[in-house]
Amino acid sequence: MWSDRFQKNIWLTHHAKYAMEKRDIPEAVVCDLIETGEIKRKDNLNVWIFKHYPERSDNLLCVEAVIAKLSL
Repeated sequence: MWSDRFQKNIWLTHHAKYAMEKRDIPEAVVCDLIETGEIKRKDNLNVWIFKHYPERSDNLLCVEAVIAKLSL
């Protein structure tokens, strides 16, 4: 999938796909999370992207991402 926000291709790991399936999280929600979620930097390459989804019982979703040359 492509991220307009980061101007990069996004790849989901097998672990991420398994977790999405187990928690019934569609790829469209992950795309929205990546494009519109809040970013917290862990270090120069790793970030957490998170967003509140009130319609979900697990309403705070988060992804860990490795991003090179992040400019925010």
